Amino acid sequence: MYLEVKKKLISQYHRDRAANTKHKVDDIKKHIVPDDALVLDRPQLQAFERIKKQKPIVCQRCFELINYNGQNMSVDISAQDFYKSLSKLKEKKRLMVVKIVDLFNVEGSIIPDFEKVVGTENPVLIVGNKLDLLPRKRTNDARIREWLKKQVSDHMPQLTRKRHLDEFDNDEELQGNIKSQIRGVVMVSSKTGEGMIQLANQIEKLRKGYRDVYIVGCTNVGKSTLINRLVQQFPAHDKSKKINFPKKLEEADYDFLIDRVSKDRVARTSLTTSLVPGTTLNSQSLILTSAKNRNTTIKDEETGELITRKPTNSYLFDTPGVIHPHSALNLLAIDDYKKLMPDRRLVPKFYQMRPGRTLFLGGLARIDYISCETKHEHWKIAFFTLFSSTSLDVHITGNERAGEFYKEHFGTRILSPPLLFPDADNASQIKLQQQEADDIRTSHVLWDMPKKKTFEFNGVTRGKSIADIVIPGVGWISVTGVGHLIVDVYVPEKLEIYVRDSILPFETMYLKKDQYIRTIH
Repeated sequence: MYLEVKKKLISQYHRDRAANTKHKVDDIKKHIVPDDALVLDRPQLQAFERIKKQKPIVCQRCFELINYNGQNMSVDISAQDFYKSLSKLKEKKRLMVVKIVDLFNVEGSIIPDFEKVVGTENPVLIVGNKLDLLPRKRTNDARIREWLKKQVSDHMPQLTRKRHLDEFDNDEELQGNIKSQIRGVVMVSSKTGEGMIQLANQIEKLRKGYRDVYIVGCTNVGKSTLINRLVQQFPAHDKSKKINFPKKLEEADYDFLIDRVSKDRVARTSLTTSLVPGTTLNSQSLILTSAKNRNTTIKDEETGELITRKPTNSYLFDTPGVIHPHSALNLLAIDDYKKLMPDRRLVPKFYQMRPGRTLFLGGLARIDYISCETKHEHWKIAFFTLFSSTSLDVHITGNERAGEFYKEHFGTRILSPPLLFPDADNASQIKLQQQEADDIRTSHVLWDMPKKKTFEFNGVTRGKSIADIVIPGVGWISVTGVGHLIVDVYVPEKLEIYVRDSILPFETMYLKKDQYIRTIH
């Protein structure tokens, strides 16, 4: 009897205590918690904590970008907004700029008027990213690096200040205190990690232990991916990890470390990356430090005296990408965009053509082989080597019916991207009225090819390309032939055409008969 009474009293005690606690919680909610606030009970809170430990909590926009590549998103940010976000670079001192260039899309990843963004005093390091896309069997890294130096010198004469290319790598004062603002050229692959030690070495050498580092580039050149690779390879939280520099880099011998915590002490695992242009909307920062505590000697900008500076932390900033005005990638829908973006090593396609033939690169470019003046008739046959995504639709026809062919098949699977009629493999399969189909075509931003450029090439051998014809965002075609060649190139009004020295000039030397497409008619 006594035990039963005791159990009842204990049970009643716990019921009263629970009721009082509930009343107190309800009273607090009424006065403190807003009506639209999300209130979690204990099981829900425990479940939330378990999920939080497994995966980082991201916003809805980042979730859409990570899991669905932003297929239902649109990024309405103008180039002026990006320039405004970078305008502070030229006002700041004691910083360095890492300019990322896409090796697949060099002309489409060089920021117009870049010298107006970075100012006149801040050192610049050029980084050629996506080295993993170039064919590796016969690719000479040293030659490509010299080629990239030449392109940088041609596109950024104000920053190089007309100095010799070899002086890019010289950080010493040059005669007359005139030196190139570009202090180095490095080639890396943020996807595979190739070249990251050389990049870390160059950054640490130029920042001298105190400069902030700004990663700058056009959209989708791989800025955030590169930073994620650096954080993964050189994490500051793992103090035991050492960097084993090659012997040729031992003169710098720096430990380059990045904290996984941002400048405002907000913990993060990695930066959001996706194919969508404009993924990075605002500058994001990470703490940059050196494991070795040593003093650095710098020259005071006012007095010119040498000052010994104690090692301090600086910051690594990921900046929004600048939208290039003439790149095809920024004018296409996301499905067409993914079709143009190569995701594996480039496989060159060789087209053997006589004068009078036309090569269409989807609905984005038309290349007419007009004529060739040479001694022998069979030398008029030229090779046009295409380096682009394997998903790009290529078609060949004659010069005389190229215009009619374009108007008939633009937007179908014969000439895409852009793909305006997904269910049609050719013009006859379009399930729309003729007028309606024409309206869809003519309203597209890339309709028609009014912009034309004529190029004249002089070739002496079929073992080396004469030049590359570049359509930013689409790819490039290496022209190889003997004699005086005339080539016309047509593109839509918003695109641009460039001609440059060949990045891979010797591909035809290793060409086998079963590797090229014969288009001799």
